[in-house]
Amino acid sequence: MVACLALALPARAYDFYMNGIYYSINGTNVTGQNNGSFNSYSGDIVVPAEVTYEGQTYTITSIGYQSFKDCTNLTSIRLPETVHYIMNEAFMGCAALTSVSIPSSVATMYQNIFKGCSALTDINCSWQTPRSTNANNFDADTYANATLHVPFGTKSSYQNTVPW
Repeated sequence: MVACLALALPARAYDFYMNGIYYSINGTNVTGQNNGSFNSYSGDIVVPAEVTYEGQTYTITSIGYQSFKDCTNLTSIRLPETVHYIMNEAFMGCAALTSVSIPSSVATMYQNIFKGCSALTDINCSWQTPRSTNANNFDADTYANATLHVPFGTKSSYQNTVPW
């Protein structure tokens, strides 16, 4: 009977909400998450490296699938050095997003991360050695109009790495 009751409860895309961001717990780490509906974030978002919830401190290690998707009023996002993964479509459709900071800790960026972010003009990458990433992570307009900021002395490496 308990199992049936649990299955009947509505699913929630997050475990807790703190300081304007929804999170999902996965072991001792947490993932930035959406709240089960899109367009819930706006303005300038700074994701913290850690959050404490119910007496437990969690490290933010990833940005989940469609976490910020279609947040049409989101203007900038800064990720901490603790983030290792940015999942599919994490920022897809954020039409007002103008600036993003990708820390050197990000090992993998999945598909369509910034697809539909037509206002994106500043991309700050901290990788000393650029990661190869899917060309579909950014729109053609972004490749044509955005400025890519990279660490000093790494410009030629970025120019020789797809799709940078």
